[in-house]
Amino acid sequence: MGVVGDRSRRQASEDDRSERRSRASPVRRTLVVRDRSAVRGRGRCKAVSAAASGTRVGWIGIGRMGYAMAERLAKGGADLTVWNRTRSKAEPLAQHGARVAAALPELAACDIVFCMVSTWDDVKEVVAGARGLLSNPGRVPRLLIECSSISLEGSAELRRLLQARDVQMLAAP
Repeated sequence: MGVVGDRSRRQASEDDRSERRSRASPVRRTLVVRDRSAVRGRGRCKAVSAAASGTRVGWIGIGRMGYAMAERLAKGGADLTVWNRTRSKAEPLAQHGARVAAALPELAACDIVFCMVSTWDDVKEVVAGARGLLSNPGRVPRLLIECSSISLEGSAELRRLLQARDVQMLAAP
C-alpha cells in the first residue's frame, strides 16, 4: 500500500510541475535571460554583435514572420540584405537600414542567409533554382539557416545540395 501511495504522490507532484511549466510565460523567461545578460555586461542583442563583427546577413522571405525578424535585425544594426518575390513587401525594411536586393544571387555575398518561405518547392526555387541563391558558381554564403517548414526528406536533400557547394546548413523550422 505504501508503494502505491508514494507512486501516486510522485505522479501528482510531476503533474503539478508540468502544469506550472505550461502556465509560465515564455516572454517572462526571455526577459529574465536578458536581464541576467545585462547584469553581466552583455546587454546587447545578437544583431548588434553581428554588425560589430562585420557579418553580412541575408534574408529570403519577408512574410508575416520573416518581416518581423528581419526588422529586428535591421533595427539592431546588422548588415542586412533582404529579398522577397514581391519586392514591395521588403522595401519598408530599407527605412531601418536593410538593403533590398534586386535579385537572389546578390545574397550569395552574405556570410549567413536566413530562408523563410512557404513550401519545399519555394525553398528549392530560391536556393537551387536557375536564378536562386546558389546560381552564381563563384559566390556562396557560408551558412544557410533554413526556417521554412519542410519535410525531413526535403531538409536532407537541401543539406546535400548545400554541402556540394561547401555551404553549412542549420535547420530551424
